Amino acid sequence: MALSEERLEVFLKHEIEYMGRGQYKPITLPKILAHSTPMACARLIHRELPLRFATRIKQIESSSDQWRDIPCMQRIHKMFSESFRKLRLVELDENDAESSSNEFMAVVQDISWPVTCQRCHGSGNARSPCGRGSL
Repeated sequence: MALSEERLEVFLKHEIEYMGRGQYKPITLPKILAHSTPMACARLIHRELPLRFATRIKQIESSSDQWRDIPCMQRIHKMFSESFRKLRLVELDENDAESSSNEFMAVVQDISWPVTCQRCHGSGNARSPCGRGSL
C-alpha cells in the first residue's frame, strides 16, 4: 500500500515525536562488534540511528522558540530530518540479506554530513549564517 507524500510526512512527524523521547541506551563497542554480518550491522543501525536522530530533532525544536530564526539551527534540523526520513524509508529484507544490507549501507553512506557547523560553532555566534557547503 502506497502512502501519499502528505500522509507519509504526518507519519514521519509522529515517529519523530515518539522516537524523540530520548529513551535509548548507549551502544557499546562490544555490542557493535557482536554484530558480525552485514545484515546484523544494518539491523543495528536501522534500529538505533533513527532514535538518536529523532532525539536530536526534538532537542533542537525545544532549545528555543527562535530556533527557526537561526540559520545553523535550521540547517542542522533539516540535516537530521532528511537523514531520519532516509533511514526510516529503507526496508531490510531478511530473505535477501546481502542485497538488502548493501542497499541500506549505501543509504547510510549517503548520509554524509559533518557533525557540527564549524563556521557557527567556531565563531561563537550561533546566529551567524552557515556558509554553503559547511553542512
